[in-house]
Amino acid sequence: MSATARVKETVGIERMLSAAESELNHLRKYTTIWYVAWLRGDLDIAALSAAGAVMQGNHPYLAARVDPVGRLFRVTTEQVRDTVVSVRYERLRDVAALPVLSLDDGTYAILVYPGDSGSAVAVGVDHSIADARLSYSYFHELWELYTEIVTSGTIPRPRRQPIPMAPEAALAKRGLHRAALPEKPWFGPTSWAGRQQDNSTSPQMVLGWKQRFDPELSASLRASARRRDTTLNTLVTGVIALAERALFRIGDDEPVNLGFESLVDYRRHLTPPAELGEIANGIMIARSQVAVRANDDPLRVGAAVAAQINDDIASGFLVQSVNHIGGTALTGNWGPFIRITNPGVLPLPPLPAGLTLEDFDAQLTTPRTPSSGPPAPQASRYEVYSIGAEFTVVCKFAAGALTGSRPRRCVPGSSREWRRSQNRRTQGAGARCGRRGPRDRHGRDVN
Repeated sequence: MSATARVKETVGIERMLSAAESELNHLRKYTTIWYVAWLRGDLDIAALSAAGAVMQGNHPYLAARVDPVGRLFRVTTEQVRDTVVSVRYERLRDVAALPVLSLDDGTYAILVYPGDSGSAVAVGVDHSIADARLSYSYFHELWELYTEIVTSGTIPRPRRQPIPMAPEAALAKRGLHRAALPEKPWFGPTSWAGRQQDNSTSPQMVLGWKQRFDPELSASLRASARRRDTTLNTLVTGVIALAERALFRIGDDEPVNLGFESLVDYRRHLTPPAELGEIANGIMIARSQVAVRANDDPLRVGAAVAAQINDDIASGFLVQSVNHIGGTALTGNWGPFIRITNPGVLPLPPLPAGLTLEDFDAQLTTPRTPSSGPPAPQASRYEVYSIGAEFTVVCKFAAGALTGSRPRRCVPGSSREWRRSQNRRTQGAGARCGRRGPRDRHGRDVN
């Protein structure tokens, strides 16, 4: 029995690794998702290291090594170093300073930045191993384990999970459920926000069309897209929107704003395709601005999302939301990034007595992208993250994308207003998108 279980487990790990290799080779970039806990109180580094090790036992792909093989990458489950925890003896002044995990770093890392009255703890997971929401479940599980170790004084045995679960399933398995969602006034009334669905009657959502459809249905969708003279992604976007719209037990003719919920590759929607650079499987702002009815044409819905993406670019909605890091147009390898808040869906992690989570940040880092192409600022990628009562969109611009000669492209008004905005951190279109107010040097709210 144990031998059979080991064989099945190995097969499961290999399936996961092949999927990770596919994503990594597709992106051609080694991209890291960081979740940062700003903590007040004493942090037990030994307990955190033990929790990190148990995590690697629970999820073998977090104990993985990435090797370049010719022009491709190969992922194997092999420990890179003794501990995933590294203590940095400088302050984390901005989450934009977090590094990209290199091939030698493995696929998982925990960085601790001690402070006067607490610590900043950054948990990084390679993007090819986990999407943003699944990697948050790792973040949550890490603090669950840490709290258990500190409270009980014992280290739990690893519970190996060879195949990653969907984020909702992973959180539900640990007794965690979505909280009620507040309204999103800046995007208008929606049925997604504020009307929590009954878990007992609503079917479970599965994110990502690659997981939702089997190969036969995928082939049928491709054929249908060709017949309709459209792209597969446009059609699939509409199909997923209608599937998610069906989860709402309301009138078929009532328009519903679905919110940030779909993991679809939108690059083929853009004209030209390189307009937003290398957007991978992301959760897009545009989809939250398109209302869907139960009997809508999927092609119309998909096309509406594509049109909204391009409109957000052309209108300057994205660029006007830029928050200039450190009061300057460019800092280090990266330029400004967008932060947009919106109601969130993920719970706060547990912590032992004496340790408090004061603030939370999410950051997506990727190797520096050289600026090229049209003179307009070009985002290299953006995604949506969530915790508690807030969504955060992080948008990265390549260094050199914004210069002093282009202020009017980024901030409405005169050059004098532009210079003044650099000193006070531009709020851009905060009223429209609900961005948080000014933040201190640690990236925390000052209001």
